[in-house]
Amino acid sequence: MKIDLCMIAKDNSEVKMLSNCLDTIQPFVDRIYITATGKEVDKIEKLCKDRDLNYSYFKWCDDFSAARNFNFSQSVGADWIFWLDADDLMVGGEYLRKIAKVALEKDQKVVLFNYWYACTFNGEPSLENFVEVEIDHPRERLFRPGLVKWVGRLHETPATEKGSKENITMVKYSQEFPIAVMHTASMEDAKNKMERNRLILEKQLEDEGKNRDPRTLLNLIKIYAELDSKEYWEKGLEYSKEYLEKSGWDEERGICREYQGQIYQQLDRNDEAILSFHEAIREFPHKPLFYLRLANAYYIAKNYRNAEKWLNIALQMDLSEQTSTPTNLKGMKVLTAELMFKLTWYVKKDVNLAVKAAKLLYEENPTEETKANYEFLLDVYDLNTACKNLDDYCKYLIEIGEEALIPKIIFNSPPSVQSQPFAISLLKKTVKPRKWGKDEICYFANFGGPHFFKWNGDSIKAGIGGSETAVIRLSEEWTKLGYKVTVFGDPEKPCVVNGVTYLPWYYFNKDDKFNVLIQWRGNFLAGKVKARKFFVDLHDIFNPNEYTPELIKKIDKIFVKSKFHRNLAPNIPDDKIVINSNGVNI
Repeated sequence: MKIDLCMIAKDNSEVKMLSNCLDTIQPFVDRIYITATGKEVDKIEKLCKDRDLNYSYFKWCDDFSAARNFNFSQSVGADWIFWLDADDLMVGGEYLRKIAKVALEKDQKVVLFNYWYACTFNGEPSLENFVEVEIDHPRERLFRPGLVKWVGRLHETPATEKGSKENITMVKYSQEFPIAVMHTASMEDAKNKMERNRLILEKQLEDEGKNRDPRTLLNLIKIYAELDSKEYWEKGLEYSKEYLEKSGWDEERGICREYQGQIYQQLDRNDEAILSFHEAIREFPHKPLFYLRLANAYYIAKNYRNAEKWLNIALQMDLSEQTSTPTNLKGMKVLTAELMFKLTWYVKKDVNLAVKAAKLLYEENPTEETKANYEFLLDVYDLNTACKNLDDYCKYLIEIGEEALIPKIIFNSPPSVQSQPFAISLLKKTVKPRKWGKDEICYFANFGGPHFFKWNGDSIKAGIGGSETAVIRLSEEWTKLGYKVTVFGDPEKPCVVNGVTYLPWYYFNKDDKFNVLIQWRGNFLAGKVKARKFFVDLHDIFNPNEYTPELIKKIDKIFVKSKFHRNLAPNIPDDKIVINSNGVNI
């Protein structure tokens, strides 16, 4: 039994790759036929001479099938023809002859092997540096002589004689037969070839005239979907409709619907994308990626119930299930992890599940963003655990009548724990309301939650906004006048700077009896606190309609910064408003 290997190579630039490929396959075949197609090919010819290979030349004409057919015609008298590309490596070549022998005995005409179209390598592409398969595509590799004619200028396909379909078999990569073809070119290489491929396919489509080949259309649709161009997206949609009218192959019709849906999404037509993905599943219900695309489209539409439904269906399928078209294993794993992360964190707020999903996403797609998400959720998980433990302990203290210990425990906790709603609620229940002295001024300089940044009196040294500066400077001036000033803001931790006490906003107890309470940039405390004097200090443009007669009665004075500022609210009586522009320390 004789096995011939047939290969085409471009030019001298592929000599090294070709040599690496031959190292993995030459011992396992009888004869090798190399056809060069480029301009400078002397090194290719020398390599063939040095390795005792059969060399031929074919002048390039932008037609891969023509080059491939010429190359195959060089083989005469073999039982099988095997083919590879220069940038391929053979995995498990020692099993090739055994598989060919069995296929010959069973009178099979074509044998398919796993084609690992895209792989991850730890370093330079090689069998030793292989990590994982990203895209898998079963391809015809072994042919009986005279059976095949290659068709298609680009992404050429072997067209077998009519009636030979039943004589095709697939040998999956397995423990019994660990055999596959490994493609070493990167996805970046593929992107760099996209413009060349587009021009070849468009020329082919033009030459085909009215009788356009559906596969040419489909290959162009794929390229157009990947380009960043509205013009090409619109053309891709036009071609997709033509393709669907012409083609009857279920799996490729499903893929066309998938490309169609992706284009709709890029055109911000997500509702139409949902319909396309549904049609993709109807056309070919055996491809998990279609279900993932649909789940993602529903997520974009904020239909989270359906997003989860279709994701769960995809998870029940075998992501590695072989189909006759390329399977983007890596892409499916990443999309699955992304959907799991978004649904568990952004929708369900389930920290435990979100951490697992974020970890999976980072493992499948290790970027700075996925790393940051994972690390953030780990912190959230740790915080969540700490809060739960503290909450349980405080509830226990209440049960045994030791609730007086709770404030001390909470105030000695990290700020991230102190600011949690459960901690604030416990403080309100267990801290006795305070009566502030006649010489004390309290400034609530917060919106009732974390600030844009942490700040206190020392923040002026590094630079800080004007509104915060006004609070700091005013408070310091009041201390010089003999007042004790407390600012409820968002410091990193409680502190005293230049005589002013800075406390986190969640230390504020609205049940206290205040002497002077000033609310900064808002009025939501008006009427909800007890204070001898309650002032509102406005630094921003405000809505005068908020200041109803009922609200104004609850406020002693409203401070504004200019005559213009004051004229914004003619409805506020003069006796209730004071113009006190931010001062200048001279």
